[in-house]
Amino acid sequence: GDPNGIALPINEAVSPTLLGIDLAATVALWNGSRLDLLAARSSFGRLDLS
Repeated sequence: GDPNGIALPINEAVSPTLLGIDLAATVALWNGSRLDLLAARSSFGRLDLS
């Protein structure tokens, strides 16, 4: 793993659905004021959102 990375459970604060698609996992960056989604895993495969 990346020693500079951190994982936080956020599924209670962020809806696991994007545009009606159920997401199994998401990758996001917090910039201090908002959460920017970068990628997600869905039943269709990987979604690149950046």
